[in-house]
Amino acid sequence: AEVVTFSTMCLSFEMVLLARFTRTSHVGWLTLAALANGLSWSTHNYAMLSWPAYVIVAAMHVRRLPKPRTLLLVGGAWIIGCLPLFVATALEYQRLGSVAGTVNSLLFGVYREKVLNADVSAGMVVRQFAYLGLNFPTPVILLSAWGWWRARAIGPRGLWLGFTVAGLTYAGFGMRYNVSDQYTFLVHG
Repeated sequence: AEVVTFSTMCLSFEMVLLARFTRTSHVGWLTLAALANGLSWSTHNYAMLSWPAYVIVAAMHVRRLPKPRTLLLVGGAWIIGCLPLFVATALEYQRLGSVAGTVNSLLFGVYREKVLNADVSAGMVVRQFAYLGLNFPTPVILLSAWGWWRARAIGPRGLWLGFTVAGLTYAGFGMRYNVSDQYTFLVHG
């Protein structure tokens, strides 16, 4: 629960900071967002779920992208946020003595087969809809269809179509993710 709560808090903070950056182009907001993402990634791989958003924002604001020197500052903030993860990774490497084992531990832990599961059973789909009905994000999820439809008027159709494909891919990934915390994909979604 604390992993989900912390990573959701960081994701919410990132969203606010990224919105401020897109409105003001002030690099400080982007730097803080990178720091929040690094801290979140130190807690759980869920932090990677916001990375596509950065790509979309960069594509939408390509003329306003920071200079390379500024990107180094933003990257440095992200690295500072990731320091707890880097320390844990180094300790895991010392324990295992293997790069492949350390990477496996970092990405999957003991859940490798379940995380990489490619089969979606009817039970998994039913369980996903049950999670929708039983968890607190339900009201927000119910509004997501309306938000998705309204988003088509915000930017180019291609971007909206890309967002749609990314959302469906994310939903599919969440449904076939056969680990006990499968429902937590709804929180970030």
